[in-house]
Amino acid sequence: MGVTQRLWFRVFNDLVHDVTAGVVPGAVLALWLVRTGAKATLNPSDLSALAQSWTWIVPLVFAALAVFVVTGSVRLSYRTRNLRPDALQAQGRAALIKHGVFILLFLYATVMAFVLIQP
Repeated sequence: MGVTQRLWFRVFNDLVHDVTAGVVPGAVLALWLVRTGAKATLNPSDLSALAQSWTWIVPLVFAALAVFVVTGSVRLSYRTRNLRPDALQAQGRAALIKHGVFILLFLYATVMAFVLIQP
């Protein structure tokens, strides 16, 4: 019995996949909120030093993307297991739309991460 046939593994993989999908936009939103508050209260030199301390966000963005791709690839091996044959086409279309929206959100969040860590 392969590991992807075990329910606990599929649930864990789906959970990790879904959580990493939200890590990048969530981290960038938090970074933006903190920067906005800091910009209103700190002088420019302190804000610059603070922004430089946020460079760890960029590796987090790429690590989340790597985990997202790996868990998504594993998910492909069991994606159709619990679907009716007549639902495959509609589910495939919905997945394409969902992934297209996510790619746009991820690209925007990645650009914003680089913008927000600038002094």
